[in-house]
Order: sequence, then structure tokens, then C-alpha cells
Amino acid sequence: MRKMERALWLLVGLTLVELASGTIWAGEPVRGEPIGGEPIVNVGAATNSAPSPAAGAAATVTNRTVTPPGAASSAKEEKYLSTGFDLLSAFRLETGGDGPVSGEAAREASEKIMKQVPASVKTLDEKQVAARGFMLPTKVESGLVTEFVLLKSQMGCCYGMAPGINEWIDVRTSGKGVKPLMDDLITVYGTLHVKDVWESGYLTGIYKMDCERVQ
Repeated sequence: MRKMERALWLLVGLTLVELASGTIWAGEPVRGEPIGGEPIVNVGAATNSAPSPAAGAAATVTNRTVTPPGAASSAKEEKYLSTGFDLLSAFRLETGGDGPVSGEAAREASEKIMKQVPASVKTLDEKQVAARGFMLPTKVESGLVTEFVLLKSQMGCCYGMAPGINEWIDVRTSGKGVKPLMDDLITVYGTLHVKDVWESGYLTGIYKMDCERVQ
């Protein structure tokens, strides 16, 4: 009896090793049906076909220039130009000195800033766009966000790293505001303004958006 038990356990052990190594079902298809179960599927069949590119795509969150979800099927969304920070922040922007500027120096500084903005970005000025990024609320009323900064990455809003001047969009919502969505990659629909913005002699941004809705 003990010899039969040892032989049985040896057989089970060899079967587990073969399952782990992938040798089971790698040759001829398994035939027959399991007792009281679904038909056996030859899931372990070997193949030399390349994996589908979409297999790992869903695991990566990105704010690249993409078509917003549902844009192809919705006439309402087709009027928006899809954009992302891979375009808006793809250039180096020299902002000049650390001190405030005024008068003639302010005009020259403004011209210097806008000369560095590529034509591909300037063409988005006053256009209806759909931009993707992360929300950092700057004004909240009755639990709804009425103003926020759309950031290229969460590093600026969650880890205190200062983003570049072309790595955020100053967004103002219409109506009562939108619900806070700080942890999600969002798409903001609205009119984009590409123009240097100055406050008290300091450059505070080059992108503004009048938000119509957030998804």
C-alpha cells in the first residue's frame, strides 16, 4: 500500500513540474471533456506570434496627445482638438531673471517669451481643445472646484516639485464648478489661450483655459 502511495505522489509531483514548466499542453491538443465541467481549452498551446501592442497599453496612464474617450462617436466632442503636454511642454522656455520687470523691460520680456513658443502651439490659441492632465484645485466653492491648475504630472501637485512654466494650464470653470478629481488623469474641454501672463512684474504662465466640462 505504501509503495502505491509513493508512486501516486511521485506522479502528482511530476505533473506539477510539467505544469510549471509549460510542457503540458505544449504539444498535441488535450482531447476529451472533464467530468462535470466545461470543455478543456488548449490555453497552453505554444505560439511564435508577437503579443498584441494593446496588451500592456492599458497599464500605463499617460497625458500624451490622444483622442479623448468617445470623441470618435460623439459629434459634440469632435469640435475639440485633442492635445497634451507632450506638445505643450515639448520646448525649453527661458524665462529670464528672477526679479520683476516693468515698462519697456516688460514688453521686451513678453516678446522674448512668445518667440520661444513654437508655431504648432501658437495655432491652438483661442481654439477649442481637449487637454489631459492632473487637477490641482486653487479655488473651491461649496465643495466644487471653480479654478484649478491642470498639471503635466502628479509630481507637481503631490510631491511639491515645481513644474516648468509650460507644464501647466490655468483653468477656470463655468457654472457652479466641477467636483475635485485630484487623483485621476482627466480630460478638460474648453477654449485654450496661449499668451504670456504677468502679475506684479512676474511671469505666471503661458496657458489659460475657459473650461466647459471635465471628464
